[in-house]
Amino acid sequence: MKSRYACVVFVAFLCVGMAGTAVITAAAQEFTGIITGIVVDAQGKSVAGAWVTVGCGDRPLGGRVPGAFSDEQGHFAVGSLELAECDVYACNEQADIPCLTSVNPADLVHVTLSEKVPTATVKVQLGEKGTVITGTVRDAITGEKLDAIFEYHQMKFPDLKSSMSSGPEFRIFIAPSTDYSLKISAPGYKNWQYSAHHPLHRSLRLAPHAHLYLDVKLVPLP
Repeated sequence: MKSRYACVVFVAFLCVGMAGTAVITAAAQEFTGIITGIVVDAQGKSVAGAWVTVGCGDRPLGGRVPGAFSDEQGHFAVGSLELAECDVYACNEQADIPCLTSVNPADLVHVTLSEKVPTATVKVQLGEKGTVITGTVRDAITGEKLDAIFEYHQMKFPDLKSSMSSGPEFRIFIAPSTDYSLKISAPGYKNWQYSAHHPLHRSLRLAPHAHLYLDVKLVPLP
């Protein structure tokens, strides 16, 4: 089954007349499935606050991928689903379990919704911890926390750069056992390079499931 966690683009067509109305009604009736269940960890204990994503069929879903947070008992419910084959995935970025656009197939729960069986109840285990960088960005002189821009890329693909803006507290997931370049910047400050502050390492490289914390201090421009 193709991964259903890529960004989806929705194009709305204006339907005129009775024929157009009939098409809209028929399409809407197909999105009547419901998946409920519980999120557990590797020890089988329920997990609160996990995000559960559900992808059904291959049809665009109005620019969104259905999902819901698990409650205090780990239970969740996701409705208005297409009656089709579905993949269910649970993540929790605050626990370093990333909500990625592509996931390990072993972390997916597969169910099929149909007109005869439009509902399903499942137990979803959280995926494995990712390789993550977290930290804080501060003014090197005053200690004031700063919003910043993060630019990083795999060393073997220098033209394929990723960037993100974040508040002072940041979280970045990267591929394990892979060499990265990392630059952090903010208006009015000198750029911060990982390699410049870690001269023994020409690149940023972390083992699988590793968690690196960085206390970044940006120096104001003269």
